[in-house]
Amino acid sequence: DTKDIMMRADNCIACHLRIDSAMVDAGHPPLRFELASYSGKMPPHWKENDPWNRPKVWAAGQAASAREALTQLADYAAGKSNNETVLNAWTKAKGHLSLVRHALNASDAGQANATIKLLEPIATDPTKRAGLAKAAASAAAQADKWRKQMSNLKFDGPTVLSLFHKVAEDTDSILLDYESGDQAGQGIVSLYLTYRKSGEKKSSPVIKQMLKEIKALTSPFKAKTHADREGKIAAYKDDVRKSAAEASKRLAALVKELM
Repeated sequence: DTKDIMMRADNCIACHLRIDSAMVDAGHPPLRFELASYSGKMPPHWKENDPWNRPKVWAAGQAASAREALTQLADYAAGKSNNETVLNAWTKAKGHLSLVRHALNASDAGQANATIKLLEPIATDPTKRAGLAKAAASAAAQADKWRKQMSNLKFDGPTVLSLFHKVAEDTDSILLDYESGDQAGQGIVSLYLTYRKSGEKKSSPVIKQMLKEIKALTSPFKAKTHADREGKIAAYKDDVRKSAAEASKRLAALVKELM
């Protein structure tokens, strides 16, 4: 069923994000997935009539990914996964939580922030695996309650710009690690494309400058092959992160001019 946006997200993530910890421990790269941008690259196998649907797909994908990442974190912490696998699982969960909070109502956004603060100290402490497993499982159950809210999201020009501004202004994900920065960049591109295709201000100096900043923001994540991607990950040091974050902040200022 691809009509319900959360069911679509669940169906996609079941294959594209879920992976057994033993495979990761054995050397399989962690799976990465962003629903809106990946859907945009696929030949559509669903009907799409709403021109404002892409931000909704992005938000649903982040919500489902946050829940799945927290579930994986709980499973990995409860099992025999090595410390690196558990830390990578936490970083993935934190990245999705940091992004989805911008699409949630104030109460649930506060819950996402509280989850990050709760899990951060125990996720990085190998002696607290049991507590981490329990807390992550509880957080995953809480994240699953966001389904109805995601399904009922409505967008137009002003609401897209508002979400665009929030994501671009909050550079936590970009500074966190390569994967989280890539997720933020893909979300920003989806919001930009939605705004442009809506017919809102098709061409202006601000729009042109926005595109320039988006290119600067996303350039560290452009990779055509797995080897290219591994090289980009290795090169994602402090100076590259800060440069991408600065481009995102400049972009946020430009978005604000359109609001």
